[in-house]
Amino acid sequence: MSPPKPNPPANNGQLETTRSNRVAPWLVLLVIAVIGLIAVVWLWFSGNGTSRVGLETGRQLGRFRDHHGSGPFNHDMARLSGLLAGYATILLTLLMARFPFVERSLGPDQLARWHARLGVGAFALTAIHLASIPGHPNDWTIRLAHVAAATMALLAVTSIPVVRHRLPYSVWNTAHWVGYMGLWQGLMHQVRVGSDLSGNRWVAAAWIAAFTVGLIGLMDSRLFQPLVLHQAHHLRLDRVVEEAPGVVSVYITGQNLAALNAQAGQFFRWRFLTRGMWFSANPYSLSSVPDGQHLRITVSQVGGHSKKLAGLPTGTTVLVEGPSGIITPSRFTRQEVLLLAGGSGIGPARALTEALARAGKTVTLIYRCRSGAGLALQPELDQIAATHPAVQIHCLVGPSSDPDNALTAQRLKELNPTVGQADVFVCGPARFTKAARQAALAAGVPHRHIFSESISF
Repeated sequence: MSPPKPNPPANNGQLETTRSNRVAPWLVLLVIAVIGLIAVVWLWFSGNGTSRVGLETGRQLGRFRDHHGSGPFNHDMARLSGLLAGYATILLTLLMARFPFVERSLGPDQLARWHARLGVGAFALTAIHLASIPGHPNDWTIRLAHVAAATMALLAVTSIPVVRHRLPYSVWNTAHWVGYMGLWQGLMHQVRVGSDLSGNRWVAAAWIAAFTVGLIGLMDSRLFQPLVLHQAHHLRLDRVVEEAPGVVSVYITGQNLAALNAQAGQFFRWRFLTRGMWFSANPYSLSSVPDGQHLRITVSQVGGHSKKLAGLPTGTTVLVEGPSGIITPSRFTRQEVLLLAGGSGIGPARALTEALARAGKTVTLIYRCRSGAGLALQPELDQIAATHPAVQIHCLVGPSSDPDNALTAQRLKELNPTVGQADVFVCGPARFTKAARQAALAAGVPHRHIFSESISF
């Protein structure tokens, strides 16, 4: 297995002055998905007559047990919804396989949103399929369909925001791995008894191949690539530093770290091979500009995984997935940059502040946190501001209900009068990100100059 392709280096510290066209990759992905959708609908439409003959033959041979309402319409609806549900699950796996082209085109946030919406659609289509099946096949593969349906329900429930935000990352991640394996069972059900696939081996082969590519991508990015990176860099924990009560910085060292081509604004998924943590790869952003000697993350100890970081022994082996994230210094093409950070978003914002300041940008950082403990990195930020006069730091401490802490268009203009001329980066919890983006838009920042990443999974 070859190592992952590195991200392009940061051009010797100089930022690019041209904006890449992000529409073309989106358009390519959309066109591919629509072509696939048209092909699936055509497969259903062209097989209507044949499938109905097969239905009647199956009834005569006793393969189906009739029940009330099992007419041609129900049969056609069952076929169409089943095919579309299968196609949606294929797209789900392809989206989350982290193929470089897809991840660079959409970015982690947009990719996750597409994945969540497709998941809801796949679950709804599966429910329609089950409700409209014109009979119950006397075949063991019906159990596969039940497994797939239960899997879709599991994925749908754990993806509901109110549920997802209350689940430990390890539980959510495990549920999704179980879910992907269950979807394979649903695929086998379609190939075995689906009239559109079981009677056409070439279509069935293409169906299986597409899903398999997605699964291989998942296995490669989650399992094999971290091992390849470990073999190349031998990452290990160097030290853990308490920045403030409940906030720690974790320093990771290794061999030839510059070859990772990690940049400010990016994140890794970190797996610490020690008791109680080896099974979970949690996402944390870099909180300092990579220097070739260390990678650093700064974490608030609010969850089970993050609380264990303070007690990690020196020398612990670390596996990583990444680097991921498309909000790097080269994304900012305007001379002025406004960084809006909330909560744990201060990590990537601090790294970007340093990188952009080195590149000669005019940087304003507005950081909102609930308590003074959230100001753990303020001494470093103050040092950056002292070294680079074009950097301004504003820390808003306290509840968001305080008018002085509210992120409104007026407040942004007070702290940064030329906000309309800036590139804006927003990073923090989902609610903060939404409010900050709305404030920036209301302050006159064009949509294309607002970039955001939410601290969630």
